[in-house]
Amino acid sequence: MLLVLQCASGAQTADSGDLPPEKVRQFIELASTPEVKAWLEGKVTVPAAKTDSQFADALSDWATAVDARIEALANATSRVPAELNRAAGVVIRDVNSGRPGLVVGILAIVLAIGFGAERLVRQALWRAQTPVVGEVRRHSLASDAVALVTFSLSSVGSFLAFEWPPLLRKVVLTLLVAMIAYRFAYTAARLLVAFGSADSVSSDQTAGVSTGDGARQYWLRRIGLIAGFSLFGWAVVNVMPSLGFSMDVTRLAALVLGLGILATAIEVVWRRPGSARTPIVRALLTLYLLALWLAWVGGLVGLLFIGIYSLVLPAATRGVGHVAQVIADKVRLTGALGVVVNVTIVRGAGHL
Repeated sequence: MLLVLQCASGAQTADSGDLPPEKVRQFIELASTPEVKAWLEGKVTVPAAKTDSQFADALSDWATAVDARIEALANATSRVPAELNRAAGVVIRDVNSGRPGLVVGILAIVLAIGFGAERLVRQALWRAQTPVVGEVRRHSLASDAVALVTFSLSSVGSFLAFEWPPLLRKVVLTLLVAMIAYRFAYTAARLLVAFGSADSVSSDQTAGVSTGDGARQYWLRRIGLIAGFSLFGWAVVNVMPSLGFSMDVTRLAALVLGLGILATAIEVVWRRPGSARTPIVRALLTLYLLALWLAWVGGLVGLLFIGIYSLVLPAATRGVGHVAQVIADKVRLTGALGVVVNVTIVRGAGHL
């Protein structure tokens, strides 16, 4: 309304020939009536001032979501005993079909079939092994690959050959897939560690002892622990909702299993063989790992993966480059072809 009156006053002070004074007076009287005045005030919009409130609102919403997630996890701890009893009833009734130990027995049988088939294949491949010393490592790689594929196909195939109740089928297949994935991951780690340490043997090898054996066993055990917590934790978390567990209790179980990975990683930080890090650096790395786990607790999965990626990528790049260098050295190509192989394989692997 004030804007309308100002415009009218301006019109009065302008050239009187542009607008008759009578017209201006009538306009002011019309605009001063309560009905028109209320209508004009409703039409006038005052532009909001631009502030940084959007960032503050987003930060507040994030904090609220984290608090709600932590509160839900804390409340889930009190429901664990009741949900365990309910899940036990589901296992007895729908999974084991009233026969205790049915899942364990079926899983043991299919694993025995898988390991038996794998053993037969390994024996057959071992008998066909050539006596050439330089072919031993290559034959071992092929034997491991063929044996693991045989184990996977025979164990899964023997289970799928029969009809099972849906829930029992899901539980056994999930655990079986976790077992197969664990064996593949552990075998791949064993081969990578063997390649990476193939040439790192000291002069003590003349006495039949390699100084790299302790480090290799250390890393294999830790990789096995991390793979075990990750894969079997994945299996348990995927099966829990089908057994009647709530989502909050399932998340709580995942976080508890994640503590095993966290403890293994912290132990690697402090007891890694040959590490030259100072105690201050190790303490900072420990705090970094704790922060990543807390980010997972708060539901910040994106931040968790970014933190893991930034932590693992440099070591993985160095490891891949070292393995590629070992492979290139064993090929021993010379001339232009050797230069091309060194550039494309070794340097390319180091910049993955």
